[in-house]
Amino acid sequence: MAHQRIPNLGRKTAHGAVNRPKNELDRILTSQMSLMTRAQALASGVSEDQLYRRIRSGTWESPQPRVYAPAGMAYSPERILLAACLSVNHGAMAFGRSAAWLWSADRWHATPASLEIVVSRDQDPRLRGVIVHRFADVNLTEPSFRRGVPVTNPLRTAVDLGAVASPATVLAFIEDGRRAKLFRIPAVIAELERIARRGRDGAGVLRSVLDELNVLGSWPPSRLEAKALALFRSLGLPDPLREMVWGADGEYRLDFYWPRFGLVVEVDGWSFHSSDEARGRDLKRQNALVLAGLPPLRYTWRDIVRDQRRVRAELGAFQRQPDGLLRA
Repeated sequence: MAHQRIPNLGRKTAHGAVNRPKNELDRILTSQMSLMTRAQALASGVSEDQLYRRIRSGTWESPQPRVYAPAGMAYSPERILLAACLSVNHGAMAFGRSAAWLWSADRWHATPASLEIVVSRDQDPRLRGVIVHRFADVNLTEPSFRRGVPVTNPLRTAVDLGAVASPATVLAFIEDGRRAKLFRIPAVIAELERIARRGRDGAGVLRSVLDELNVLGSWPPSRLEAKALALFRSLGLPDPLREMVWGADGEYRLDFYWPRFGLVVEVDGWSFHSSDEARGRDLKRQNALVLAGLPPLRYTWRDIVRDQRRVRAELGAFQRQPDGLLRA
């Protein structure tokens, strides 16, 4: 595999001008966060003796084996990960929690939970401050680049994350990635099935997360309904009408409807997210309910299962009146 480089035309000065690389070595440093491999340094004209003297004098430093950099520069997580990947050089990529952090739109935390990369099974590098994972099928995945670092693509990251992180972390990445349009859920399911056939670590955790979201279709409607009804009953609500036909031409179905209270609750399962057509139908129904004076409260299946405190608070906004009715 060719040396990993980040396309860049040069460094910007404080005044917005661009400093063009003066020579091959400067071009390499400019394109790789001021990092270079031993092979790159030698190919650019630096001799073995010059390399040794610069390290010995402290002009250069070696953050990882066979990787060099001008001394005294700060190391961001991205720069540490890139130095690790350059040290291995054969398809190494940021992996797991580091990959999820790189892809995350809000970057979850100021730094990744762990600095880790993945290499092929036949490699066994000894790196400083970076966890190295070894998998046989790394060479089957082309690296993506995120913030200058070679990284597993979002779909592969969704599977791999389960090998090193909790189901809650995997769930957060799935939801973050879907919102950021890094992937669609059907593509995640397809990647899961492709990887799972090879007994890949992490596949079981991702499968359990998708199962909890009911995107794999393994939970029957009766189970979904029972979860929601149990929550409603815990608030003292009587059982609602379910799957009620509604609309001038009976074109809509309401998940849960309390006619006496003027309360409609819609629980959006997988169908709400599965296609543009499904979303369009649900939004059309919602607009019709708003115009009829029945603005629905909408929850995802995860809200009902995992965020009951918020659901309780919102349903509790309908205060009980002396006549027993709920009013907004």
